[in-house]
Amino acid sequence: MDKRTNPFTPNAGATPPVLVGRDSFLEDYEILLDRLVGGYAEKSMLITGLRGVGKTVLLNEFERIAKQRDWVPVWAEISPSYEFAQRMYSLVRQALLDLSPSARWSDRFKRAAGVLKSFNITFSPDGSVSGALDAEAVEGAGDSGFLDRDLSDIIQALGEAARERGRGVVFLFDELQFLSPLELESLVVALHRGVQRRLPVTLVGAGLPQLPELVGDARSYAERLFKFPQVSQLSSHEVELALTRPVNGALKFTGGALARVFEHTEGYPYFVQEYGRALWNLSVDGNVSSIHVDQAEREVSAELDSAFFQVRTDRLSPDELSVLRAMAEFGKGPVALDELAPIVRTGGANLDQLLTELTTRAMVYSPRFGQYAFTVPHYDGYLRRRFPFTDGRMVWAP
Repeated sequence: MDKRTNPFTPNAGATPPVLVGRDSFLEDYEILLDRLVGGYAEKSMLITGLRGVGKTVLLNEFERIAKQRDWVPVWAEISPSYEFAQRMYSLVRQALLDLSPSARWSDRFKRAAGVLKSFNITFSPDGSVSGALDAEAVEGAGDSGFLDRDLSDIIQALGEAARERGRGVVFLFDELQFLSPLELESLVVALHRGVQRRLPVTLVGAGLPQLPELVGDARSYAERLFKFPQVSQLSSHEVELALTRPVNGALKFTGGALARVFEHTEGYPYFVQEYGRALWNLSVDGNVSSIHVDQAEREVSAELDSAFFQVRTDRLSPDELSVLRAMAEFGKGPVALDELAPIVRTGGANLDQLLTELTTRAMVYSPRFGQYAFTVPHYDGYLRRRFPFTDGRMVWAP
């Protein structure tokens, strides 16, 4: 088949040609927007799941829907490399300007801009003002120096401006688990204030499975403020739809080929896209059998090893790699700490500290107390292929 017209898109966050198995998420999101702009309170959404299940794809689809409904979507990927307060200043400024050009600002918009300017002056590390706003700083709002209070002030001012125009603002934040405890707590407090005032401002975020615990630790009422829908694998039927709908009959899957793809991918959407791409490129006459799937498996494994797994592994220290390699002996997990400890060999580093660091870096998560699992699907298989044990116990680390 012609590689130039290959419909499959195995790229990070790329929307697949057909989005299947996510209708309930889209419906809940549309209900959220409709209720908020109508003046009703509604729980926001924080979607969770492993790497490669399509969380970022959903956020991108949410952005498209928001624009269709005349909401202002503000999209950002959270990173520990960026100072959060300054990032929020930039995002709220963007939202204000998307709601209305500054030349048409009412008094309410000018006040929102003034509160935001006070916030920026307060939290700018060197006292400078970036991304200038044509407004006077408002004294006594956004300038206390306490992030939760000042973030509440700017969210409230933004929401009041949006309500004046009959519109709403939705913050779409990816990788939320990278917020610090203080930043996450402040964001939750600010959103809670908006809910109390029934403002059309909300957060729809995405993160790894540890996110509900992090948010719950931030504020005890967070479980009443958010829904935590979990994005998981596709069913065998959904995998079939994801592979057959985009090709419009150009590929014909025979001899158990679809079942074999499901077996290899376990329904993880990113892996399904990789197989779709490989099978399209391998097929000469449009027929795809289980033999083609086995041929594709070698190509897909090589691609995932280099582009999906290795880039994460290369950033690990030898001790961190040793811990993960030991976990891989138990499969995809979860593995109990007391099972893991006897076979981990490190250079003297504390196992608990290493697991804490790996959790912070989003390589593992703890589904239950004292247990750990990989955040990356099929990572255990990669580690077993790439890093064999020595004498069944010692971990080889380059």
